[in-house]
Amino acid sequence: MISNIRLLSILILLHKFKLSQPCNLSRTQPFQYYLCLDVEATCEQGGGFDYKNEIIEFPVLLIESKTFDVPSNNPILSKFCIELTGIPQSTIDISPSFPEVLCKFQEFLHSHQLFYKESCSFLTDGPWDIRDFITKQCKMSKISRPRYFSLPWVDIRTLFAKFYNCRPRNIPNMLAHYGLNFEGHEHSGIDDTKNLAIIAKRLWEDGAVFKANRKLR
Repeated sequence: MISNIRLLSILILLHKFKLSQPCNLSRTQPFQYYLCLDVEATCEQGGGFDYKNEIIEFPVLLIESKTFDVPSNNPILSKFCIELTGIPQSTIDISPSFPEVLCKFQEFLHSHQLFYKESCSFLTDGPWDIRDFITKQCKMSKISRPRYFSLPWVDIRTLFAKFYNCRPRNIPNMLAHYGLNFEGHEHSGIDDTKNLAIIAKRLWEDGAVFKANRKLR
C-alpha cells in the first residue's frame, strides 16, 4: 500500500488559452464558473477499481459561463503536472506530496473566490476523475476528501448524450460530432481539459444548460 504519494514534479502554469471563434450569445447558466478537470493516474491493464491508482497529473481549466471562454483579465489555467520521464532523483526527493498539491489548488480556488455561494462546478468527462481517482487518492494519502469534491458536478459525457440524444461518447468522438479533431495528445491531462473546454463551448452555443448531473453516493 502506498502511504504517502510523492509527485515527481509540479508545474503551476498560466496559459493564455482562448477558444476559437468567440461567441457573443447571452445565456444564463446555473453556475458562474466551471472547472474543467481531467486527472491522469497510474494504471495496469486489467486493473479494476481496487487497483491503487496514483494521480500523476492534475490539470484544471477555469471557464466563465457567460461566454465559455477563459477569463481574459487573468487567463487561469492551473496545472499540477507530473513529468514521468527525465526527472532526476533529486527532483523526486523534493517533490510535493498530494496533500501539498491540494493546498496549492485550494489557494488557487480561494484567490478566485470559487465555490463561494455555489458559484462554481467541476466539469469532467465521466464520473471517474472525482468518484474514483480523487476519492482513492485522498484515502491513500490519509486525508479527508475536500468538501468541494463532494458537491454535485457536471459530467459532460452524460450531458452530451442527453442533449444530442445519442450514446455516450469519449472526447475524440464528441469532437468528431462537430467535425473537429483532438488537439494535442490524448490522455495528456492538460490537453484533455483544453478539448473538454472546446466541447463545452460548442454545447453552450447549441443551447445546452450545464446543470450538475453527477454526485457521489
